[in-house]
Amino acid sequence: MFARRNACAILSGLRVQNHVAEGGFRCLFAYLRKMKSTQALIDHFQLYLPLKDEEKELIASRASHRKIKRRQMILQEGFVCKHYSFVLEGCFRMYGLDEKGTEHNIRFAAENDWIADIGSFHSGKPSGFFIEAIEAAEIIQIEQQ
Repeated sequence: MFARRNACAILSGLRVQNHVAEGGFRCLFAYLRKMKSTQALIDHFQLYLPLKDEEKELIASRASHRKIKRRQMILQEGFVCKHYSFVLEGCFRMYGLDEKGTEHNIRFAAENDWIADIGSFHSGKPSGFFIEAIEAAEIIQIEQQ
């Protein structure tokens, strides 16, 4: 009971008391995990340029946090790339297949790096590449609008 009251008191400034009342701690922890991961993305952007509060809110509203299993694909050949993915934990590889079916690595992305098929993302054309998690990972994705 003390821990719950303490958590609610700390988070009252974040206006999430209703999450505790409605969804219990599971909902609260999911909210905190998203805030923590979004903050990691904002911190990354701020290494390169200062952000206004409105810009931080826009990033937080457009970003989605995902857990990815080892060998899970976040992009497959023939599909349009619709996300830029920021790697919080883990490692990814982008690769293509030649006419013989041989895999050719194009690039790797580890923690605090970005991965996407930029050509497909901007053109809206199907990708010729796969993006696969080499190990279990967590990413933040920003969807194209």
